Amino acid sequence: MLSRFRKEMNIFVSKVSKKEITTENTATSLEDLELILLQNDVALQTTQDLLSNLSNNIKNKQVSRLDNLGGIIQTHFKNTLFDLFDSTQQINLINQISQSKKIGKPFKILFIGVNGTGKSTSVAKLANLLKKQGYSIVLACADTFRAGAIEQLEIHASRLGVKIIKQNYGSDSAAVAYDAVQHALAKNLDVVIIDTAGRQYTDVNLLNELKKVKTVIEPDITLLVVDALTGNDALSQAKTFESHIKFNGVIITKMDADAKGGAILSIVNETKNPVLYMGVGQNYEDIKTFNSRDFVNSIF
Repeated sequence: MLSRFRKEMNIFVSKVSKKEITTENTATSLEDLELILLQNDVALQTTQDLLSNLSNNIKNKQVSRLDNLGGIIQTHFKNTLFDLFDSTQQINLINQISQSKKIGKPFKILFIGVNGTGKSTSVAKLANLLKKQGYSIVLACADTFRAGAIEQLEIHASRLGVKIIKQNYGSDSAAVAYDAVQHALAKNLDVVIIDTAGRQYTDVNLLNELKKVKTVIEPDITLLVVDALTGNDALSQAKTFESHIKFNGVIITKMDADAKGGAILSIVNETKNPVLYMGVGQNYEDIKTFNSRDFVNSIF
């Protein structure tokens, strides 16, 4: 994970460390850093924003010609990334669920995303994580379109030992989600997790249908699932869903593969929504709470 990004950053810092601090060297170094960011799936606008902030920080620092340029750029760039993540609304999902449980209200989690991102698997992983922490769960299969979607979620529910609410293919997705919420209320369950059909972010009609599901159930949190391997397309998905549906947080999948990681920076910068979890494997336990400090440090 992030192996290429880390390698290129380390080579960059080592190379820059040999230079004295001059206006010319600083400009050249920032150009080199720009190329590294773009090659590691950081979107152009995000790259420009980060470098602008970094450049301003370096300019304002009093340095001598003997100072280590590479070390200064690394320190300030790390702080720039820390500031990026700190600028988003921080969400502690477990605390929110706990507060909801105290007032006897099921916590409703709506999953959205395009086809093939690992959305249903992420639903199962989160359900497993929450169940292990003692929460009771019901899954809603509001994906009534994709062939095999109901059977897939049924298998997950059976393996996890949790209830699933479903209807026939072609049924109203919003009705399935509503039934799941009513079931949770009747059985005093803690969490409702609603899986929806994958929507291509260019299909406005399907996005509008997803709006109906959200309006009907009024979720406590909406999570967008994106695939880290899709690079800048993950940002395009996030921006379109944000403009049509609005989401509160992101789960980024396939971080165990050869993901460069730049999509995380781009999504956070341009949507101002936090990454909550990362998928790092195929097993139910392969989901990690996203830690921005650890992520930034891993780049170096």
